[in-house]
Order: sequence, then C-alpha cells, then structure tokens
Amino acid sequence: YEKRQNKLSEQNGENSDITLLAEKALGGKEEILLKISILSKYSNVSKLSVLVNGVDENIIIEQGKKELVLSPNIKLSHGENIIEVFAQDESGGFSNKATFVENNKTSEKPDLYQFCIGSAKFTDETKNLNYAAKDAQDVFGLFAKQKFIGKKKYHKIYGKQYTNEQVNKNSVKEIAAVLSKANKNDVVILFYAGHGILNKDFDYYLSSYNVDFANPEQNGIAYSEIESILQNCKARQKLFLIDACHSGDVEKGEMIKSNTASIDTSGGLVFRSVTT
Repeated sequence: YEKRQNKLSEQNGENSDITLLAEKALGGKEEILLKISILSKYSNVSKLSVLVNGVDENIIIEQGKKELVLSPNIKLSHGENIIEVFAQDESGGFSNKATFVENNKTSEKPDLYQFCIGSAKFTDETKNLNYAAKDAQDVFGLFAKQKFIGKKKYHKIYGKQYTNEQVNKNSVKEIAAVLSKANKNDVVILFYAGHGILNKDFDYYLSSYNVDFANPEQNGIAYSEIESILQNCKARQKLFLIDACHSGDVEKGEMIKSNTASIDTSGGLVFRSVTT
C-alpha cells in the first residue's frame, strides 16, 4: 500500500488529493457496520478497498462523484479480523488508510485446503534437487494430521500433493479450481519447494518439471499467477510457504544484476538457484 501510494504520488503530483474517514458504527456477534466518508479534491472517487485479512470485500460504489458516504456491513470470520479501508481516485491516487482489528469466535469449524508442491526432478536432469519432493510430502503429512490431534480442528481437509513430473501449469489450474470453493472462514496452506528463477526482466518463476531454465516463462509457474489465485480466494486465513531462491520478494525497480555461479554453495549448503 505504502509503496504504491508513494509511487503514484510522485507521478500525479498535485493532481490527486483524496481523504477518507472511517469508524465502526455498530458491532454484532458476527459482523460490524462501518461508516465511511470519502472526499476527493481533484478527480472522482474510483474505488473503495475494504480488505479483511488481505481479502477484498469488493464493495461497489457509485461512480462519477468526488464525495461519497457509505455504510458497508462486514461479516467477520473466526479469529482475528484485520480490516483495512482506503480509497482511490480516477488519477490513481490513494487516500489515507484506516485499520480496525476485530476478534470473533464461532462454533463453525473451518475446512482446510492444503496443496504441497515439490519440484525436484526436471527434463534437464542437471538441475535435479535431492529433497524438494520429500519436503512437500512431509509438510502435507504434518498438516493433514491436524484433523486428528486432540480436539478436531477442521471440519474437512481438502488437498493434494504434486511432485516431480506432476508439477506443471495444469496442476496450478487444478489448485485454482479447488480454492475457488473455499469460504471466508476456511484455512488455506500452500507449500512450494523447488527452484526459484528470475527471467531477464526480473519476473519471478517457480520451476516445473519441463521448465526452460534459461527462459522460465516457457513452462515455468509465474509467481504472479499463484499470487492472483490466493488473492481471489475468499478464505481469510492463508499461508504461502516458499522454499526457493528469490522468495524474499524481488523489487524489480531496485534490482541490480550481479553474476553468480549456476549453483551457489556456502558452507556445504546448495541453494535452490539456477540463474544469474
């Protein structure tokens, strides 16, 4: 939010000036009512974002106005609900952000959706890894047991493991189709172990069985696609674990190219990196 706000502020200069006021009007057992006022000085308000644990409520607003007052009713899910509210104008400028934290307890048990991907073998056998597939299998087994340890934690557990030859673009489509059925109160865990690859434009890709390591956009799994799937999933408790190089979020605008060995080693450890 802050990065986008600063970047757009530099681009728009004085063409954007939008402010937002938000307060909690009422609070029920499983929901809260917000009162939101938005005022844009130069251009019309184009979007209101109400995020609950990062998931957009997709509030529809009246277009063509510089001033709006809304009272959306937000349903709460089990546990902590971090509610973030901000607006944008037609020039792309961001308003200030209001944040609320609401804790909620429900008797309804969530479903668990878990997918574990272990990309360890490739058509290019020189890039094979020793433990990525095993890591995915172990993590899958760990979370699958949660249904049976002590008091039953989840109502149902959905999920699948993908290893080696099974890791491809079709597996990502399968995951997206299943996650589209998840509800707000559900839990999603996605685990990936394999190679993390940057292309020449510093776009981030995760390895698949038949990825072209020199041109990862050929058959590689785009991180942006996984990110989009998770963002569009309704579940408000989502965990994405990545054991691959470059998983610390690459800032394309700040990247400086540096030559590295095909496989970097340090202290006997082999890192999951294959490219410059």
